Amino acid sequence: KLDDVFEEEVNKIFFDMGLIIDEKEIRKNLEELFKDEKNLLNFKNMIKNRLLSCSEIEPAKFFEKLFSNSFGTFKNCDQRSPQSILYLYDDYRTFLEKEIELSKLQRVLILIYCETRQHHLSKYLSIEVVRRQNDKKRQKNIIKILDKIMDGDREIIKHNDKIIEERTKIKYKEFKQQQLEEAKERNRFKKLVNENNLIIQKDKVKELVDERDDNIQQTQKKTKEKKKGPNILTKIANIFEKNKNSPIFDLSLTPKERIAYEKAVNNMKGGDSNGYKTTEQNKQEMCNKIKGEKNIYKEQLDMIDYCFN
Repeated sequence: KLDDVFEEEVNKIFFDMGLIIDEKEIRKNLEELFKDEKNLLNFKNMIKNRLLSCSEIEPAKFFEKLFSNSFGTFKNCDQRSPQSILYLYDDYRTFLEKEIELSKLQRVLILIYCETRQHHLSKYLSIEVVRRQNDKKRQKNIIKILDKIMDGDREIIKHNDKIIEERTKIKYKEFKQQQLEEAKERNRFKKLVNENNLIIQKDKVKELVDERDDNIQQTQKKTKEKKKGPNILTKIANIFEKNKNSPIFDLSLTPKERIAYEKAVNNMKGGDSNGYKTTEQNKQEMCNKIKGEKNIYKEQLDMIDYCFN
């Protein structure tokens, strides 16, 4: 696992493919595969070859060097067709045709997972290669890039400084107004609490306290009455009991309805369907298409075990 940003970007690629990858299952299958040291070495070399080929940089052309500071462009190493989820490079085809314990579908899912991660990682490796190749110019180029960013952001910084200044003034004005209001309130209270009206104020406070206590007692009484009522489970049970003869509350099924219901559930869960079968000729045509195009599409995943037996 790498940093969170990288992992989020990889997950987005899977999402765009329309796939939900079970990483725990992938890890389990890889650990099973790597118990054999030969399989481990072959798998490492397979992924390493892909990383090397995808981390290459196409050198900048003459006009690019003449009119820009370009170091080159990423070399295109992904041969997937649009909507395809995996291209069968020679190493991948060999991996599928080997005699190992994992099913063909499990292997394809492993390849999709590792190919996606290595392809995304290779872009970072390419940038690091360029950085090291241009180490002498690095400091000069970085300062130049930062100066360009600063020039581009100068107006934004000025605008933000102005907003901060205005907000500071507003906050000070509000604080000052609050201080004045508090001072007024203190003076008003001092005028009220004097020798002439002190008793009257005490009586008013007592009345307010009594009124508050009465309200509290009434609220507590209502709360106790509510607690004595039936709980939520009892209420739900009563609703079903009252409506047991209503069509919308009829929860029982006839034997035929039960068979039809279970059949529908099995179909929704991906169970075997007796409604149709694919002919051997049609299956073979689909396999020939996968092997000829070297592209695997999401809707073809259920044919992988059949095609590479």
